[in-house]
Amino acid sequence: MLDPEGRLKTFSYSGRVSPRLAWVAPVYLLLAGAFGFVYQWLLDGNPLILLSPLLTIAFGLLLGGVGIACLKLGGVRNRRVALLLLWALFGAFYGVALLSALGAFGPDFEGLGASLRHKFSQGDPIPGGKDMLSPGVLGIAYGAELFLLLLGGLGLPWTWWKSAVFDEERAVFLPRERLGSRFGLSPDSFRALILDKGIGAILDSSLRSFAENGEEGEFLFYAHRSEDAAYLSILWRGAIRGPSGRKIVREWVLFRRLEVDSRTLKEFERRSLAPGG
Repeated sequence: MLDPEGRLKTFSYSGRVSPRLAWVAPVYLLLAGAFGFVYQWLLDGNPLILLSPLLTIAFGLLLGGVGIACLKLGGVRNRRVALLLLWALFGAFYGVALLSALGAFGPDFEGLGASLRHKFSQGDPIPGGKDMLSPGVLGIAYGAELFLLLLGGLGLPWTWWKSAVFDEERAVFLPRERLGSRFGLSPDSFRALILDKGIGAILDSSLRSFAENGEEGEFLFYAHRSEDAAYLSILWRGAIRGPSGRKIVREWVLFRRLEVDSRTLKEFERRSLAPGG
């Protein structure tokens, strides 16, 4: 489908939020803070230093799930509110974890600044032993921890939100379903074809249900369905040459959330995506 200027129509959020966010946000902020406390408690009591990165990754993914659930339940369709909410959840989680690591909830806490100066001048004891992490290694460990937590706790829900579709009539986020995959053409040629002739050109392109050689990539088709329309996303997965000249497998988003009517989508499924079609 094309807009009045002849461009492909894509889904865009309305910019609204649900009134539920007034109570959803505080509840999930408290939940994120509680997870931060549990996370640091597990780190402090962990005698296996190699387990710490696994805990960081696990809690990063858990925080990402909290962010997605908060955006869903809060019905957030505003970009700035979504970003602000995700950063607030991350701040609640990491802030409580950091305060706990510095002993802020104990009787001997001397203040945030003094605790940080002491930790980065004296190092940090390794749980379960008498050895100390040097201030330099401690700084690297904090940086790696922060990166992993940001990757899961902020990157995961933000990536989900940018690709999600909200049905304003039913007031729900629509689940994404995989329609199928096809092979053929190059990703650049396929993208140029759709931009030139419109989304219906998929039906006339020489896509196949099998790859003719190892050089071909795979086109992946996904859809969000509403009652009277749908939104189609097309990805390409294949091998490309990296900086060193070696081939590496990458996945690229060619089109995200293109608007199609339900009848056209059914025709895609019947003619273009069905096995052997």
